[in-house]
This record gives sequence, structure tokens and C-alpha cells, in this order.
Amino acid sequence: MKKFLKALMIFTMFLTVGVTALAIWKGDTIIAAVNSLQYQNYTKEELTQKIQENDQKLKAEIAKYTGGAPLRELSEEEQAQIERGETTYEEVYEKILNEINQAERENLEKDNPSQPEQSDGNPVPPVSPAKAITDKYIAKMYGLKSKYVGQLDACIAQAISEYKSLPKEEHTSASKRSIMSKYMGQMAGLESACDTEVNSVLSSLERELKEIGADTSILQTIRSAYANEKSMKIAYYMATYG
Repeated sequence: MKKFLKALMIFTMFLTVGVTALAIWKGDTIIAAVNSLQYQNYTKEELTQKIQENDQKLKAEIAKYTGGAPLRELSEEEQAQIERGETTYEEVYEKILNEINQAERENLEKDNPSQPEQSDGNPVPPVSPAKAITDKYIAKMYGLKSKYVGQLDACIAQAISEYKSLPKEEHTSASKRSIMSKYMGQMAGLESACDTEVNSVLSSLERELKEIGADTSILQTIRSAYANEKSMKIAYYMATYG
């Protein structure tokens, strides 16, 4: 079974690369596949740690940029609510960001009971426009990440289930190629859809930050973290199913 899944992943990578040669918009897939080779000697446990470290680094950079506390991990109850369909990843991350902002407001009030006023007489908002914009799109990014990783995991699980369900005499190279081809298309489609949504979110973030004259350096941090995770995810699936 592991050999089958490894073949599925390799076939997906190479066939996608072949298609990429004819479609420039798939260039990120080539880069992710090639970059994943640097992790080929890592175990899945080591890769899990690397992925977590990449995520923590991103959260620390976001906190540095926005001046807030790093995003916390989701609680078991929040995860359960998502699985029951009672909420979404994006809504949960919006709540987490609101918690951070509320804590900042409370700290500001303690340190400065008489809040300074703006020229129009209204209190100075404790959350800057740049932070509010960034928070909104960070929640969207984490929502996208969770959605597509979940869909990719489900796709791989479905491929395993389909192969297992075949009669033993049908565990042939032809059957493997058929299933590989079928799920390669689904996985490539998921990656393409995710890339499109991520690019749309980052374009909107960049536009809104520029509109208020804010620093846009956070975009490169997010893009770099996203590319790194794609490469590590490919290596992780290879290590898991290889």
C-alpha cells in the first residue's frame, strides 16, 4: 500500500510538472516539487516538526508586524466545532485575533486610563488600520490553509480506500495507473484552486495596505511561508506513504 501511495505522489508530481511545461501558470508546482527534494531524507516526524516551526515562525513575524501577540493554537473544542460544521477555520481565527485585540485594549486602558483623543474628539482606536486589515486577511489565509489541507488529506484517503476495495487479482499496474491518473487530476486541481485563492487574498491585502500607505513587507513573509509549507507537505506525504 505504501508503495502504491508513493507511486501516486511521484506520478502526481511528475505529470503535473509535464503539464506545467505547457502552462506557465503552474510554475509554483514545479518549484514546490523540486524544493521538496531537500527534505527527502527527513522522517515524517521531523517533517511535522519542520512544518510546525514554519507556522510558528510565520505567526511570530505577523505578531512583530502588527505589534500583537502571536496567534494561539486552536482548542479541542474549537476543532470539534469546525468538524461538526458549527463554525469555520476563518471564523475561529477571526475570534482569536479579536481576543488578542481585546487584550491589547484592556492593557492600553490600564496603562493609560484617560485615552488620548483625535482632533475630532473621538478616542484614538487601539487597533491601527494596518493591523485591522492584516488581521482580516491572516484569518482568511489560515482558513484557506485548513480547508485545502483537509481536502488533500481526504483525497489521499479516498485513493487508499479505492485501491484497497479492489479484488486482490486487480492489484495490477494498470489499476494503479488508472487510480493515479484519477486522483492526480483532483490533487492538481486542489493545488491550483488553493494557489488562486491565496493569490487573490494576498492581492487584496496588498491593495488595502497600499491604499492607506502602510508597509507591505508582510506579504513577502506570507508568500515565503506558503511556498515553504507546500514543499514540506509534498515531502511529508512522500515520507508518510513512501
